[in-house]
Amino acid sequence: MGEQPRGLIQVLLDAGAEFGDRHDVAMDLGEFDGAEVEAALALSACDTSTDPDLADACGESLAEVWCRKGHFEQDVLTRLTPEALHIALGTMRAHDPRLAAEADGILGRGGDAEKS
Repeated sequence: MGEQPRGLIQVLLDAGAEFGDRHDVAMDLGEFDGAEVEAALALSACDTSTDPDLADACGESLAEVWCRKGHFEQDVLTRLTPEALHIALGTMRAHDPRLAAEADGILGRGGDAEKS
């Protein structure tokens, strides 16, 4: 992994960093692939103490990574906060409907019910 994702990950995981910086970094990390990127995004997206707006940004970026990979991590998907899950499913529906349908199946949801 290059230095840029490592630096971004450090900012995301720094609870003392400015919220706006952490949010921007969460969105930027969606452009990178790699286990460390996914793990950092998942850490925030699955933590119920994470600010809902930050969890949302992490969920969207995770979904972007998953869509590029063509698969998601089931254990992460099932632990996402409600905000992260909502945006992750929406992002998958927009970019990889097959992947979204697979996620809906695992979650026991009908895809149409979640489009609102």
